[in-house]
Amino acid sequence: QELGHDVVMLTSHHDANHCFEETKPNGNLGHTVRVHGDWLPRQIFGKMTAFCAILRMIYLALIVIMFYLPTTDVVILDGVSAPIPLLRLFNVKVLFYCHFPDMLLCYERGSIWKRAYRYVVDGIEEWTTGCASLVLVNSKFTAQIYADTFKKLATRSQPQVLYPVVKELSDEELPLEPKKLTPYSAGYNTVFLSLNRYERKKNIALAIEAFHHFKTQQTLAKKDQEKVLLVVAGGYDLRVEENVQYLEELKAVCDTCNLKYKFLSTADEKGGDFATQGVDVIFRTSIPSAERTALLMQSSGLLYTPDREHFGIVPIEAMFLQV
Repeated sequence: QELGHDVVMLTSHHDANHCFEETKPNGNLGHTVRVHGDWLPRQIFGKMTAFCAILRMIYLALIVIMFYLPTTDVVILDGVSAPIPLLRLFNVKVLFYCHFPDMLLCYERGSIWKRAYRYVVDGIEEWTTGCASLVLVNSKFTAQIYADTFKKLATRSQPQVLYPVVKELSDEELPLEPKKLTPYSAGYNTVFLSLNRYERKKNIALAIEAFHHFKTQQTLAKKDQEKVLLVVAGGYDLRVEENVQYLEELKAVCDTCNLKYKFLSTADEKGGDFATQGVDVIFRTSIPSAERTALLMQSSGLLYTPDREHFGIVPIEAMFLQV
């Protein structure tokens, strides 16, 4: 957009209360967002999530074909590769950004029906990914995973690496008093931070267990134990069953570790001095960018727990803010 290109962002769902701030109605990309197909199901009787994601993305591809050709120079596709062959039929250049092969994110394949279903879905993913004009990945690690997973594609071509970047904040954009944006951290000398979506693959339970181990060390004085806080924050969507379930599972982990926790729906929720109340863990969901920055600035350490995951955006943000 800054280089003079016309940009349109098509999505099947957009929630102004749960999105990147740039895409909010008053954001610099807000006017580019178009929502199509939100009426299509995300699941069928609680199943077939991948199939429904494919269906919604193909519908978006049809919208592009019907209303945005021939003025479209390139389509940048994120996450779901299924529409690529359809777009390529109409000579549309497609740049596919592959975060991680979806077939590796499906762990439950117990029944013969689930294995048959995933066999079809996995085959579609590999074939359609190979139809892209160009495939990008976010790290050399993901490029290796891509090669190990899509063995047929790896013999033909390799994806190119495009590292994620963070917005460089000026001194004027950094909060002068971070704790004012996170009043719940007042009274604590040490704050540890976990920033991840509320998904099981992010392994946030490990952060809670490690925090418990740290607090119970014999070398940590009793008075210091009460001044240590773990903040668990990240993307959360009530429409996503796993998000809802995993938050409850993490609360149960706190109970098992004898850690007192508090869920705050807003940063300034009243409740007094949580440090004197003995609160060990605070859960926050879908926090705004300013609060995210404030948390990183005052954190003593970032706990990044996903297993077999690329070196993602969160560690880069932490390095930029010298955590």
